[in-house]
Amino acid sequence: MLGFYRVTASYECPGAGCIIVPPIAQCNTGDVATGGAAYRTVIGFPLQQFVAVPYPTISSDPVTGFTTTPQGIGAGDVVYVVAICAHLPP
Repeated sequence: MLGFYRVTASYECPGAGCIIVPPIAQCNTGDVATGGAAYRTVIGFPLQQFVAVPYPTISSDPVTGFTTTPQGIGAGDVVYVVAICAHLPP
C-alpha cells in the first residue's frame, strides 16, 4: 500500500557562529522523497526559509531525501530539513 511520511533532520550551532554541516532528511531504504523544505529558527526571530536541495544532489538515482547547502548561522540557531517520503511497496 502506498503511504506517505515525514522525516526531519536538524543541526544546532553550538558556538559563536557556525558553517552548518548540512543535515540530510533521508527516506527509508527503497522509498523516494516527493518534496522537502529547509528552515532555521533564530533566537528572538521568526522562522527563516532556507533552500531545500534534493539528495543525492548529483545523481541519476531517484531522490531519497532532502538537504540544504552549507551556510553560516549564529549561536543557538537550529537548521531543520524535512523530506516528505513515499513508501513504495516492494
